[in-house]
Amino acid sequence: MSKKLSNPVYYDEYRYKSYLWREDGRHALPSRKKTGGQRRDVRPDRPCKKDKKSRIDKEAFFVTVTILLCFSLTFVLAELSGRGTLMNLIAEKKKTDTVYYAVAADSFEDESLALIGADEIKELGGAGYVLYDKKYYLLVSAYANREDAEKVCRRMSGYNGCIYEITIKTPYLGWCDKTKREKVKNVLTYADKVFASLYGVSADYETGAITKKDANNKIAALQKEIKTLTGELDEISNNANRKEYIRIKTELIATDAMLKNILSSEATGNLYNAAIRFTYLAVITGYKNLVPTF
Repeated sequence: MSKKLSNPVYYDEYRYKSYLWREDGRHALPSRKKTGGQRRDVRPDRPCKKDKKSRIDKEAFFVTVTILLCFSLTFVLAELSGRGTLMNLIAEKKKTDTVYYAVAADSFEDESLALIGADEIKELGGAGYVLYDKKYYLLVSAYANREDAEKVCRRMSGYNGCIYEITIKTPYLGWCDKTKREKVKNVLTYADKVFASLYGVSADYETGAITKKDANNKIAALQKEIKTLTGELDEISNNANRKEYIRIKTELIATDAMLKNILSSEATGNLYNAAIRFTYLAVITGYKNLVPTF
């Protein structure tokens, strides 16, 4: 068509299509023919009719998404079946973590300084246990509640004392057979048993309520409990080559060895008490590091 348009042509900045400026202020594409000879204007302010193909494409998309969601749900349910019911998992998440409150005499950037300080602390009856967490904490003892830890911390004049929280997460046991979970959970109480027993022995020995012989008898009884738990673990695992069983047994063997060292020690007084405190700190920090590996 050779006729020149008197009105200027404008361009839509998003679709890059030319539009004619209409006298009523609206943009419109030039009229075009439809099948059957009919004509219509396509205007931005008047939505176009969606064709059948567009509807079919969207329906197909939603069907595809629904199928994928069903598959995903199936996999989630399959995973949950290995860990127990959904409600059990939610209840497990609500369980509170175990927290021990360790009293640190000081903290150091250099490990050698912390080790030198450890010898001094042991002479005074403290654990002298060095724990690394971005810096080296020189731990004296640990307590089941913050109030007791704060009392000890306040009495430590001449030291830059602070409280270091040893937080132990609730262990996830979905990796083992459902019929064995309660038994494994019982084995994992070894750290709590060691702390409770050795803490009591240490406190009684320090005040003179018991002698070293009495203390050793209590520790020997504790060692027997640890051996019993180790035997139970062997029965549960049935020599299964799972890394979780191997790691638990490794910690139990290490605990037994530390208790044996106390019993064979000739130390008395503060050094004997230092060995007891060192052991229960080593056991609970070892257990803390064990739990995340499940």
